[in-house]
Amino acid sequence: MYKVIIADDEPRAIEVLEKLLGNFAGYTVIKTIRDESEILPSVIALEPDLLFLDINLGQTTGMDVARELNMLGRPLQIIFITAYNQYALEAFDCKACDYLLKPVSLARLSQALKHFEEHYHVNVPIE
Repeated sequence: MYKVIIADDEPRAIEVLEKLLGNFAGYTVIKTIRDESEILPSVIALEPDLLFLDINLGQTTGMDVARELNMLGRPLQIIFITAYNQYALEAFDCKACDYLLKPVSLARLSQALKHFEEHYHVNVPIE
């Protein structure tokens, strides 16, 4: 079972993504976040496997959050979900697993989740 956090400042975007994720067995949304200040503490406390992260979060950007999370050194995969295609290259520089444009289709989400599953197993440390 993969634990998922969705961080987006738009309630409707969170609702749509949660509904789409309901089509995929093995994924549980453990938290939704609208306030950017909750993202880092929630990731640290809840240890999700996957974070869906919006680019435009208000005072900060998803890129800034991704950079901070990368410094934590935990195997967390990030899929950016945004209405802006111009940030894709920067997102992959931040070690993004994938980049989804809103509105997200079920087919494209399926492709992103397959990509996540391939990357997740590669980046999980062996104990």
